Amino acid sequence: MSKKIVILDYGSGNLRSAERAVARHGVDVTVTP
Repeated sequence: MSKKIVILDYGSGNLRSAERAVARHGVDVTVTP
C-alpha cells in the first residue's frame, strides 16, 4: 500500500523543499496550486 500526501500551497514558504523531503521517504506527494 503506497502512501500519499497533499501539500496545500497558500503562498507562503518553500513548499518544494518540503515536497522533496517527504518524497525521499517513498511517499507520493502532490502540491496543490
